[in-house]
Amino acid sequence: MVSRWLKKLEPPHGYLVVGLLLATVSCLPLGVMAAGWLGGAEALLGVGLLATLVGFVAGLTPLPGWLVGLFGLLTGIEWGAATVGRLLPSAAAAGRELVRSALWLWKGLHGAWTADWPLVPLLADGWARAQALAGRLGAWLQAGLSGGASHDPLVLLLLAAIALWWPAYWAGWLVARRQSALLALAPAGTALVANCAFSHGAGVEWLRAFLGGSLLLMALVHLQHQQARWEREGIDYSTEIRQTTGLVGLGLASLLVVASLATPYLTWRKPVDLFWRYASGPYQEVTARLDRLFAARKPVAGRPPAGGYGQGHELTGPVELSRELVFYVATSDPPPPPEGEGQGGNTPQHYWRQVTYDSYTGRGWENGPIEEVGRQAGEPLASPPGPRTVLTQTFTLVRPALGLAPAANEPVSAGQPCGLVRRSPDDLVGLSLQADRYTVVSYLPSPTVEQLRRAGTDYPPGIAARYLALPAIPERVRELARALVAGAGTPYDKAVAVEAYLRALDYDLNMPAPPPGDDVADYLLFKARRGYCDYYATAMAVMLRAVGVPARYAAGFAMGQYDYARAAYAVTQRDGHAWTEVYFPGYGWVEFEPTPYRAAFARPPGGAAPLPTAAAAHVRGGWTASTLAGALGVLAGAGLALAGLFWWAARRLRAQRRAAPAQLARQTYARMLRAAQRVRLGPATGETALEFCERLGRALEARGEWAGGALGEARAIGRAYVRAAYAAVPPSPREAGQADAAWQRLRGKLRRLFWQRRPG
Repeated sequence: MVSRWLKKLEPPHGYLVVGLLLATVSCLPLGVMAAGWLGGAEALLGVGLLATLVGFVAGLTPLPGWLVGLFGLLTGIEWGAATVGRLLPSAAAAGRELVRSALWLWKGLHGAWTADWPLVPLLADGWARAQALAGRLGAWLQAGLSGGASHDPLVLLLLAAIALWWPAYWAGWLVARRQSALLALAPAGTALVANCAFSHGAGVEWLRAFLGGSLLLMALVHLQHQQARWEREGIDYSTEIRQTTGLVGLGLASLLVVASLATPYLTWRKPVDLFWRYASGPYQEVTARLDRLFAARKPVAGRPPAGGYGQGHELTGPVELSRELVFYVATSDPPPPPEGEGQGGNTPQHYWRQVTYDSYTGRGWENGPIEEVGRQAGEPLASPPGPRTVLTQTFTLVRPALGLAPAANEPVSAGQPCGLVRRSPDDLVGLSLQADRYTVVSYLPSPTVEQLRRAGTDYPPGIAARYLALPAIPERVRELARALVAGAGTPYDKAVAVEAYLRALDYDLNMPAPPPGDDVADYLLFKARRGYCDYYATAMAVMLRAVGVPARYAAGFAMGQYDYARAAYAVTQRDGHAWTEVYFPGYGWVEFEPTPYRAAFARPPGGAAPLPTAAAAHVRGGWTASTLAGALGVLAGAGLALAGLFWWAARRLRAQRRAAPAQLARQTYARMLRAAQRVRLGPATGETALEFCERLGRALEARGEWAGGALGEARAIGRAYVRAAYAAVPPSPREAGQADAAWQRLRGKLRRLFWQRRPG
């Protein structure tokens, strides 16, 4: 009996499709619950399931789409208010009232009617609940308009329930009415992605489950659509295809979920970082308003640092650097002369900096408090002081996910939207930029030796406080630093003296790691006496700070080898490097090279340094404002044209699917008639429709083998038309569908004949 009722109540799409649809849509409220930002989110699960079922049932009715949409809009508001707004009584209260009403009716039927009418207490309780809800909504609205704060969590939960109802209702309706799983699940999927992004990845497992369920549902719904078409056109197919499609869809869905787990950075981290690059500013404004309007909501965890710039850098033991290519960088400098064709002494030396650190820990480096500020393409990033040259760089990354973007010294503009990671407005940590190809303009300090010697020691308070600070270091490190700079009268001379001392030591990538508890600068200077760039850059920065010269640790890549075929420098992992930067008042951060393996920076002894020009600041290979606006205009026009094309195709397909069988048969015959007249094979005077179709088919087949089957196709169209025009019983949907399929094949033959006859 149960099986008979289940069979009777089975929807046209089957229980499997409905169950999978419910499970997929339920990932949205489950993702909100996992994110933890909404108190009482457990109530959303029932709202989503009910909305999906109501939308599915509405899709099975013949009601027009606008009426079904209006119904869903109103029911979402009403059901959210009734359940989340607590307008409905409790199950216990409703049960007691139903029992009392049954007893009242029983007594009345036996002649003992009373004045305590049934259900009146529930109505009175519902009215009181409605008044209470209206009061809470009014208080929340008044707080929002007056700039106050609201600590009532009910309003946010109510709005979330209504917002969840609509995409769930849409999903159920579109699957039932249009059999389009992709469009049906798109709003729910967008909401789930937004939930994961705003909660910094919380609930991502439900996003993966949603993607897998969506893929499987798309396969099953598409199969049902194809089966209906095959049956309408009289095409035989295997009944086992449904099982095969289900297994294939399940396999693809499982593969998608496993791939997302195996490659979390490619499938999740990069899109979220890109989202936050553009949304961090508006998000802060929105959350500020939310904190005021929904002060009782649960806070969302702060955004984790992107690209690893918030992590420390601890110095270790041996390292292995491969020759694997990392990126190409083309610059505005002239190419260096090939070996053996001149002196390369005038070739500029640049380092592609990724990150700087300010705090020495004794075992390595870390950064203090930092912030990321978004900048648009072409927007100024910084205004460094002093004489400088301009360098335009275009990077092409071969290995993405480098963390912060490489750029020379002080980037001042970028050809793409980016983020400034900084400690303060004039203290840059690095450049955050999500692109495999980007262009950056940098200002490079170009003071002479004499200018650096005259720079003095008038350091800004923030620079002195941050870049002279040291933890407790061995006293012999300080004594060695003081001994090295004993004869140096300026900070520049002190930096050169320390640099020269370190460059006299040995370079060794295989040095053993320092013992636990050892200061790494002390370990290099007094125990190992050899090392690689991380140790030399650290030791120089520590010793300069010990003698009152602000210095910091910088990391990135050396210049690389010039590739004349690409007109760019090829930078490999082996070019990964660290160096020291020293602060000079009026000139900013200037690079020094303490590592013996690399050449020291050459500076002119005196005289004026060149200043940047407007022409040199042009972003070669990047986007200007006019080209960007033009490109956006072209993209917008193409998008509108594509949207119009899809709208036209969707309307035509919808009209064909909704046409009655008789109307479809007439339309098909009319199309064939017009095409036949264009090739001078139209009906003769007094010729019936079937006679015309017979003559047309034979005439086409007489043209050659390419027209084979034309007679049968014309006959099918003619029979359907005659039944539609003259018979008491119109053609069945299957007959009309067969005629339409026959026309799809016959149309190509008529077109070929049209082009063959055209020259005559």
